[in-house]
Amino acid sequence: MVKGINGTIKVNGKTYNGFMPATAISDADIAAVATYIMNAFDNGGGSVTEKT
Repeated sequence: MVKGINGTIKVNGKTYNGFMPATAISDADIAAVATYIMNAFDNGGGSVTEKT
């Protein structure tokens, strides 16, 4: 999320080729998004802070 990505990646055996630009959001906002993703769909992933 911080640096973006460009090029080919493989996720669960499926190949993707694209571009995701870096975001210009605060560390706190990135932590909030990561916490949401980790806990979405009853994953119980805990929380992410600006320092982790």
